[in-house]
Amino acid sequence: MNGTPDYEPETCGKHYAEEDWIDWLLDRKPPADRAVMLSHLARCSRCLSMRNMWEPLLAGGGMTGTPPATEQERGRGEEVRESSQPSEALRRRLRARVRLRSAGIRVRRAVQAQRRTSVFAAAIVMLLLLCAALVYRSASPSQADQRKVAAAALEPTAASFLQDPQTASFKVNPELEELGKGYIWFNDMSGEVYVMLEGLLPSEEHDVQVWAVDELAHEHVNLGLLHHDRPSSAHLYVKPGRLLQARHIALTVEPAGGSGNPTGPDVLVFPLQRG
Repeated sequence: MNGTPDYEPETCGKHYAEEDWIDWLLDRKPPADRAVMLSHLARCSRCLSMRNMWEPLLAGGGMTGTPPATEQERGRGEEVRESSQPSEALRRRLRARVRLRSAGIRVRRAVQAQRRTSVFAAAIVMLLLLCAALVYRSASPSQADQRKVAAAALEPTAASFLQDPQTASFKVNPELEELGKGYIWFNDMSGEVYVMLEGLLPSEEHDVQVWAVDELAHEHVNLGLLHHDRPSSAHLYVKPGRLLQARHIALTVEPAGGSGNPTGPDVLVFPLQRG
């Protein structure tokens, strides 16, 4: 039985509990034990009260299996049973207690089943979200890949260079915030460079010019002007063979149309990192 018994076993010399007397009433005890417990009833009023409280409940609740009392059982303790017979109010309370216990067990089982179902459902939802995120990530190109596609669209002749595994990409920060963000692709094997600025607005008075810096000759070799093919975006693709022995790429702001030599300081310097 679940719950706390109304009777403490240690007050009985035999330590019989409610469950023992319920089994006794339902004929679940061996004959020898039944005889010992029957003899015990004549000496223990507490056990007799427990037996008498459960006997009408088990009989009135429609439970079968309670054997008819023998002549010996009816003879012993008849007086005490009559004097200790529970009142109708007590019987109703005991019946209610049995019903509450049964209902409580059903509720606990239902709650446990619902919790298991909720935990399982939550785990399924989390798994589906994780799978969806992985699929979305694998299906959606990264910003670097998107930028590479945009660069190839601006300069189709550089598409194979941009997709070459030997081509490395770099993000650089120009000295002037007005130039926006800088991105450079460089391939040491082919000697190609692609320069792109995002956030650079076109100007009628100035252009951004790209130079190959030859440190040994102490000179800047003109590679060309950034092209504004899109608003807030400018680029220049340097084809193979033009870098020669240059170790750096430099950008300067020049008057519209460009200059034969830099007229201002370098606003961006990128080392080519040649092996």
